[in-house]
Amino acid sequence: MIVQLCPSDYPPFAELCLAYEKALRMAGEQCCTVILQPPSDAPVQGFVYVDAHNMRATGRMASAVRHLLTDKPRLAICHRYRAASVARRLGLERIVVAHEFRYFARWRRRLTAHFERHATYAGVSPAVCSELAAVVDGVELLPNVLDLEVLDAHRLPREEARRQLGLPVEGTVVGWVGRLHPKKRPELAVRAIDAMRVDATLAMLGEGTLTLESPRLQRCGFVAGARRYFPAFDVLLITATDVEAFGMTALEAMAAEVTVVCGRAPGPGYVLGGSGVYYDDDTPQGVARALTDALSAPAGGAARLRVEAEFSVSALARRLQELLARR
Repeated sequence: MIVQLCPSDYPPFAELCLAYEKALRMAGEQCCTVILQPPSDAPVQGFVYVDAHNMRATGRMASAVRHLLTDKPRLAICHRYRAASVARRLGLERIVVAHEFRYFARWRRRLTAHFERHATYAGVSPAVCSELAAVVDGVELLPNVLDLEVLDAHRLPREEARRQLGLPVEGTVVGWVGRLHPKKRPELAVRAIDAMRVDATLAMLGEGTLTLESPRLQRCGFVAGARRYFPAFDVLLITATDVEAFGMTALEAMAAEVTVVCGRAPGPGYVLGGSGVYYDDDTPQGVARALTDALSAPAGGAARLRVEAEFSVSALARRLQELLARR
């Protein structure tokens, strides 16, 4: 039996853990998912929650997990550092998945990794893997994935998605999804939409306190299950910088066959491959040109095929089966 440890079920980790469970079953393995913190919303059916409120109390969390599991797992799949710490306390063989850059930024983590003999490290993108490989050997690539069967069943049709978001049913809509935080650069998206010669609406889905103003801007606020609404967009714009380790929003848009426009950030760039439209001119005018180009070059099925081949549950099952065979 394999145990999957994750600090929380906050999006996208609930969906990701469910995808890992499904992939492991496809690979012929049994899996139990343990979430260390209380549910962020309604508990996910089948998950086991430790309900830890102090994430620094690694020993207490490990003891709680030990009592929850009837049999000792032969392997732990650990999402992020805290889960890996719990698995180490339990003396488990483990695959540690790094979802962000700077996993080994703290010297204690580097020191611990130097003496570890029971951990395999994996990154969600080649850029993350390169960082990990500077500290440890044998780094694996385990990108995030989508359960396309579930996603397709819940995705809204274009007109219905627009109505529910309060967007015009007709006309061009550019989507932007994420926290309204400076590192996501939502202000660049606003200035770019203003610079477009094409009449378009910028729909921003996400929370934040930044003051953003434009006659073309429509702030939709936080939208639960935002990926269900992606058919409302003609184009999805990503303005994040190199801090983006993966590109989950890009992946969700690709699954909906929505064209993605982004800069050369390594995370989203890995996800998109050749199926998106990139801007090298990091100015409102440069982004506006890329948006205009994207409107005349829809993503079509190529982006969707890339998701199915590289970022689906079946693709993850194949990677996990190969990784487990090597171990």
